[in-house]
Amino acid sequence: MALGSPAHAQPPSAVPTPAEAAERIEPPVPAEPVVLRRSYGWAAIHVLGLNVGFSALGLLVFDKDYLKISPGSVWDNVSGSWAWDDDAFTTNQFGHPYFGNLSFNAARSNGVGFWGSALASFASSLFWELVMETATPSINDQLFTPAGGIILGESLFRTAEAIRWRSDAFASRVLAVAIDPMSAISRWTHGDAYARTALPSHFGYLSFGWNGISVDFDAPAGQRLQRAIPRVHGALAHSYGLPTDARFQPRRPLDYFDLLVEGDLAEDSASLSLNTRGLLWGRAAKLEHGGAIGGVMASYDFMSQERTRVSAVAIGLGGVVHQPIGPRQFAQVHLGAGFIPYGAAGEDIYAHPDEGESSHSSYHRGPGANALIDLRLGWRDIGLAYANARGYYIDAGPFGEGSEFVSHVRVGVIAGIHPPHALQLEGMFSGRRATFLDARRDVIDTSAQLRISYTYTSDFDFGGAPPR
Repeated sequence: MALGSPAHAQPPSAVPTPAEAAERIEPPVPAEPVVLRRSYGWAAIHVLGLNVGFSALGLLVFDKDYLKISPGSVWDNVSGSWAWDDDAFTTNQFGHPYFGNLSFNAARSNGVGFWGSALASFASSLFWELVMETATPSINDQLFTPAGGIILGESLFRTAEAIRWRSDAFASRVLAVAIDPMSAISRWTHGDAYARTALPSHFGYLSFGWNGISVDFDAPAGQRLQRAIPRVHGALAHSYGLPTDARFQPRRPLDYFDLLVEGDLAEDSASLSLNTRGLLWGRAAKLEHGGAIGGVMASYDFMSQERTRVSAVAIGLGGVVHQPIGPRQFAQVHLGAGFIPYGAAGEDIYAHPDEGESSHSSYHRGPGANALIDLRLGWRDIGLAYANARGYYIDAGPFGEGSEFVSHVRVGVIAGIHPPHALQLEGMFSGRRATFLDARRDVIDTSAQLRISYTYTSDFDFGGAPPR
């Protein structure tokens, strides 16, 4: 995987102004996208086809009763009330936002802008809730599907474009399709919606390796369970819009974002983690030797490690500072804190040794807050060391369920071997403190992970390209 592209040349105007003449020498970063085609009609058709396709799959393959709709069920949904549902954690917290991402990119890949695509994701979710299923429309699904899908969708859309624009190799094309399948469908049927443009400073990698997990759970009965679980590990990371270029100035949502998708697979279990945060609105500032970006940030997180699960959409303030500390050395600090309108965390909130399950829900849900600090120290052509911590607080009081505090801390190093190949060593610690209305159910869960991976990098600048 390589994440870069040649610049797209703009035709000159007849009589350039001094500012235009200067811009041709030093073009703005990121470059203004050149729209080759924009079709709201095809965007609507693709969004509708996505809904119908998922419904047909659920009916024909899984025979889901809630998909057996009728005019009566549609009228009941349109005229009836809405409710909070307690479906499975993965379905609510990942499945719905992923569907929102597909709806977003069904519009985005047809030349529709960020906010128009966001509206398409919201409308697609509303159509599904009211028309495509017989279940009572879900408040949390309608909120979480587009909210998570918009942030995830734009991150995946730009990452897939960066990979595809850099290389036409078969492996690059397959990876781009896997990351953003809706754009691939739109491109195959109608052609590219955007011209290839120069990208801002960024760094990405793809890694595969081994993950050993040591688990220490505090069960409600006071028993402790310790075990080691070896797993196959894979990860995709992309930091986009890093402030290493003095010309950089964010103009559109997610001109700066940070994306990490990783998963583990064992013989009898699997887990997925996804963290993406991006700049909705903000400014870049040039420092004496480096640069900074700050403003309003939005994030979507989904981490499904056993019992220390957490997922949330948040909006708040944050940014990144890039500072060279030598001819080839640099430091970066990524910071963020936000309000969580709705999130979920934990597991087994109703489980008790003397009682059976009283609900389908197995997690706390409600509003809360999150925070992030991420420190990176790099040496261009050598490697990158990093340490970060994420914390989430979920107040489940509105649902009468208690509270959750979940934290994830990781440290690691990427050591270059020969461009673009590297080795990655990473340790991760997860902790959870859960409280309940019945104090006998309070738990403290922890787990530790050690990962060793082969890593294919976009470049050996490691996100610290020398400023221009």
